[in-house]
Amino acid sequence: MLSKFSLIVPLSNTQAINFQLLQASPLIINFAGDLKLGTEELVNNSKSMKNMEDIQDKIADRCVWMASSIHKGEEEVMLGVHRALTKKHANILVIIVPRHPHLGHEIALDLQKKG
Repeated sequence: MLSKFSLIVPLSNTQAINFQLLQASPLIINFAGDLKLGTEELVNNSKSMKNMEDIQDKIADRCVWMASSIHKGEEEVMLGVHRALTKKHANILVIIVPRHPHLGHEIALDLQKKG
């Protein structure tokens, strides 16, 4: 099953070893650190907190799903998934987070053209 994954991001060496024991290739295991440790600055920034609260208010009544750490071209698949989901949840929102943030604007423009 783990052979289908292209990336696994464990928090510790122990987790990485456990994934390898489950037949995950060591080539797809990469460390990114603990995201909780990276949010302290954000939590202490009142402007950022206000922005997050505004976003939460705007999407509070919507179903939301996220496609995270996608690579170039995978947004096409996500668009297909999103279109399928809109048949059941008309007001659904997708948040796409590209693996390489500098591609975000390009992906957004491309998806806007495709509706």
